[in-house]
Amino acid sequence: MRLLALLTVGSWLLAAGCIERPTGPTVPEAALHPPPRSALMPPVDGLIAGLASDDPSRIITRLTPRLRERLPEAALHTAAEQVRRSFGEPRGIVEEHLQHEGSLTWYSGLVLHARQDEGHEGRELRTPVLYQVAFTPERQIEHLLVREHWYIEHLTAPAETYVPITRLHVPATGVWTVAQGGPTRELNAHHGSESQRFAYDLVLVIDGRFRRPKADKTRNETYYGYGQPLRAPAAGRVVRVIDGVPDNVPGERGKGGGNGLVIDHGFGELSSLWHARPGSVRVKRGDHVEPGQLVAEVGNTGRSTGAHIHLHLSRAEDDLALPAPFVDLRIDGVEHTRALPVRGDRIEARLPAPSTRTSASRPSSSRPSEYPLTPLAHWAPPSKPSTSSLARPRVVIDA
Repeated sequence: MRLLALLTVGSWLLAAGCIERPTGPTVPEAALHPPPRSALMPPVDGLIAGLASDDPSRIITRLTPRLRERLPEAALHTAAEQVRRSFGEPRGIVEEHLQHEGSLTWYSGLVLHARQDEGHEGRELRTPVLYQVAFTPERQIEHLLVREHWYIEHLTAPAETYVPITRLHVPATGVWTVAQGGPTRELNAHHGSESQRFAYDLVLVIDGRFRRPKADKTRNETYYGYGQPLRAPAAGRVVRVIDGVPDNVPGERGKGGGNGLVIDHGFGELSSLWHARPGSVRVKRGDHVEPGQLVAEVGNTGRSTGAHIHLHLSRAEDDLALPAPFVDLRIDGVEHTRALPVRGDRIEARLPAPSTRTSASRPSSSRPSEYPLTPLAHWAPPSKPSTSSLARPRVVIDA
């Protein structure tokens, strides 16, 4: 029953009047004639067709035992009925990308669905639907997310209700403390910026200290975070690199982002990593990266007074800030599948060692502790100010 409740809450609790949907054209021009099949992961075609059919039972054999337990045949039939009723038939794949996380290959595909508008004869309602699937090496399905998505072109600031497609991981090794981060001005000094509203600043703190005891506080090397590995948060193509900006003297602030890089993850989403140590950037423009890959070292360059990591997610076309939930992480020692950490949280990636494979792509609370895709109530420790949870798009499956 708990599973069936999960399957239904996303589709039926979010009535049209519950959330403010983005305005703009129904479908961007690039999505008018999407290819009908996947060019990257052929097994996805059977999954999409199965969920759109009257008999999705054939999908069961493709699920791992873990997922089969969470998504039994009756629940799968319920989900398929919701896909057909809410979104209609699949018309094609607008855009798709792959990401390798340990032994799993994650497929993300934005599929255009269409159904007849009951109130207007001859008129179609077209909806982009995200299919996010984790495949084992044997091409069995280990995780499955099917949800409504919004065209990123339709967003306006602040994009608080947008749920990104990119699976972002904590871009560091070990336990780091969120110095700035969260959905309010009190939690996040970036809150007033249209391009960095949801940004994070991460610092390495050991025994309550940023630097070694009795060490020279004017030397960057005495700070625990300085020189630590800076890792790609998700798969994508490097589109900008800056290196050679000298370090600041601790306590003295420079300008701009300093050294770092920008990664295009597809679907109009970019991540930016800044303040890297001079001479440490290990990638160049045009390189493909995978999550967990070493791309630079933590430094103290640009608008920074001490060694730390700056990360933010933004829209590619105009740098509009986007919420940046992390996946597969620990917050204060507790494991989370998806979460938006806030200032004061101690976070750690649970990402397996990065693979050497390359992936292809084709264009076509003060903290919600689990950052769910359906509206739920959230609570945080009393010492942190509370905020209301964010509305989410309709979800059919999240298992």
